[in-house]
Amino acid sequence: MAFDQNYGLTFEIAVRRKVAHRKDDLNEIIEHLNIEVENPCVIMSQDKSREFLYSGNNKDKFKFFFKATLLGQVNDLLATIRDNLNIADSIVEDLEA
Repeated sequence: MAFDQNYGLTFEIAVRRKVAHRKDDLNEIIEHLNIEVENPCVIMSQDKSREFLYSGNNKDKFKFFFKATLLGQVNDLLATIRDNLNIADSIVEDLEA
């Protein structure tokens, strides 16, 4: 990946052939390759991860673990499901009354 003032971001494959110029193209590539850019384990190198784990405080380490294991997304999804179930229960109670 390279940045050119005239074209912005440019994505190249291993044979140095340009394959994209737009942000939408990047999003398509990320989606196609199933790259989770929000997951710190995906975007941090092994050396940076090791450095963080040895130097960070416990609160930062837990945040890192919570995000890296996608527990935050699972927690949000479960909360949404719980809310939807409560709404559905209310609708069923109203219909039965």
